[in-house]
Amino acid sequence: MQITDLLKPQSVLLNADPVTKADAIYTLGELMEKGGNLIDKGEYLAAVFAREESGSTGLGDGIATPHAKSAGVKEAGLAAMVVPHGVDFEALDGQPSRLFFMIAAPEGAADTHVEVLSQLAMMVIDPDFKEALIAAPTVERFLELVTAKEQGNFDPSVEGYIKQPESQETSSITDAIEAKLRKLSKKWLLRFL
Repeated sequence: MQITDLLKPQSVLLNADPVTKADAIYTLGELMEKGGNLIDKGEYLAAVFAREESGSTGLGDGIATPHAKSAGVKEAGLAAMVVPHGVDFEALDGQPSRLFFMIAAPEGAADTHVEVLSQLAMMVIDPDFKEALIAAPTVERFLELVTAKEQGNFDPSVEGYIKQPESQETSSITDAIEAKLRKLSKKWLLRFL
């Protein structure tokens, strides 16, 4: 499952300005609803807030990934939000969160949310990529950057950050390395769930 399969343009908000952690969660819930992923927004948000009570999903380094499995979710989905000046999300490092990815998974689904968390962690661990997303001037550009990163074409040394696709041989080696890293990051993330 690709991030771009789950993240719809109507579920991305740039230049948001929530004042509190709760405001950020409610705004992300609205975006999730706009993406058509929810049956019952209230039930889903209650599950997100319950998850936050067990420990903040503010990962640190300006990133937060609020998430929940809920019967209020129709289909797995993502919402993304950029808060340029940040908001206190009770992150592990005490720093404000600026880049948010909310994950929704239907109750009873496999570990879709863990897989998505793992993929996101692999992507945003790259500080150049994270900053490029935060600086994206449009939703379309934000999604182009995500697509480029997933395809292995994000390169901060190239003007515009997106390089031309690699040859098939190089790409398969890169895919094998990235698969191994995703597996390792999934194990790491399971410790925080």
